[in-house]
Amino acid sequence: MDSVEYNQNLQFIISRIKALDVRVQTTAQKFADSVQKDLARQLRAAKKLEGKSGAPQWGTFWIPQVSAALTSSMVDIEDKFNEDLRKIAPEFYKTGDILGALVHKTLKVKVAKIPEGLIEIGSHFDAGLITGMGKRERAAISQQIATSVVLGEPLEALIDRVEGKLKSQGSFQSTRFRAEVIARTETARIQELAQQLRSERLAAEHPDIKFYRKFLVQDIGDFPCPRCNPSRDKLYDLRGIGLAGSPAPTLPVHPNCQCALVPDQIN
Repeated sequence: MDSVEYNQNLQFIISRIKALDVRVQTTAQKFADSVQKDLARQLRAAKKLEGKSGAPQWGTFWIPQVSAALTSSMVDIEDKFNEDLRKIAPEFYKTGDILGALVHKTLKVKVAKIPEGLIEIGSHFDAGLITGMGKRERAAISQQIATSVVLGEPLEALIDRVEGKLKSQGSFQSTRFRAEVIARTETARIQELAQQLRSERLAAEHPDIKFYRKFLVQDIGDFPCPRCNPSRDKLYDLRGIGLAGSPAPTLPVHPNCQCALVPDQIN
């Protein structure tokens, strides 16, 4: 396979990774939207009951009620987020395997496919990260409700903010961001694990061939990632040692990292 074909295959894999990343972003957005809608629903229920009781101050009684209801419902929302990410994770694992196998087409060597059972094990998603994030988000939302009461805002004003009718959406912007960071970082870890396993398998079955991996940097918009850019296009052997003796970066290098170590064409 010549360099043109190699690059075409590499670009196809990168486009696959980008498509999967869109799914990650969509899943994170659904999580944030679900939290937002559920809180609005809880507050509207409180508003309806407040109207019946004629109570002038909603905060004293309804803050604990809404917080308790939100805590209960968010457990279900977190479980759904975890479930959705578990469905995506194996696709990242398979993509990492495909990326790691790219070089065997160049060398015209064959390596057995990864068993489905190993894919399931390798693509394990850390549910604890989501649970931890959920606890922080619940605390942030409860703080937002308490602040609204302290400022003397009517319940309707808080509902409008929660539903995004006001410019400041408070914790919901950070909810989506944190969900994306956790999901993207974990899927990148899974992808790198599969790629490394494939590369090691190739090296074990073909000890006479010297394998290298090149560090590809995923720029942030039009700007290079300051953490990853120093390693751009550098070659590392499967032990993670560069040609100049420096160690390879451990992927993901940082939260939200989308860079990759890819098999370099063997000349």
